[in-house]
Amino acid sequence: MSPPELPRAARDRLLRMFTATMARHERDGTSPVFVASHLLQDVGQALDEVGGLAALDRLLDALGVDDLGDEQLQRPLERTLTALGRYVGTGWRYPDVEAVFAAFESTFAVRWVEPEPQPMSAAGETQPPPGAAVVQYGAGETPVVGGWLAHPKLGTGVVVAVAPTKVTVRFADRERVLVRR
Repeated sequence: MSPPELPRAARDRLLRMFTATMARHERDGTSPVFVASHLLQDVGQALDEVGGLAALDRLLDALGVDDLGDEQLQRPLERTLTALGRYVGTGWRYPDVEAVFAAFESTFAVRWVEPEPQPMSAAGETQPPPGAAVVQYGAGETPVVGGWLAHPKLGTGVVVAVAPTKVTVRFADRERVLVRR
């Protein structure tokens, strides 16, 4: 089984999500079982936002599981959180989020990779390869980093970043930030 390769853009988003999740559970003194479950949900959400379902599928395939709730993922993360955390009279306390994030990366041997560069024609126009999936802007589909997006007025471009409410696309003339619809 090869280590999962995840889009580098997901790393920063995931670290912010881990920070919020850990802060919430630190206040509540939540057990490692629940924290692990919520951190894995963060992984799914971050990958969906940044890399789309293809990135999540690559992670699941690389880890040999069907979904993020699988015990093969949950248990190692629970053990890691139990080892890093400590129980005090009012509940569990965990170290800084960087230590938890580093443990996540090493537990699952995650490799962060840049999306493959997209081909450009000699004229500088962005050209999807034959048979490439092209997401239609405003059709409710989730764009993915490195994927193609067709805009009715701007043409077809390469998705370079995806956020919850925006998508950045490199068109033939320049990069544009579009509102996600």
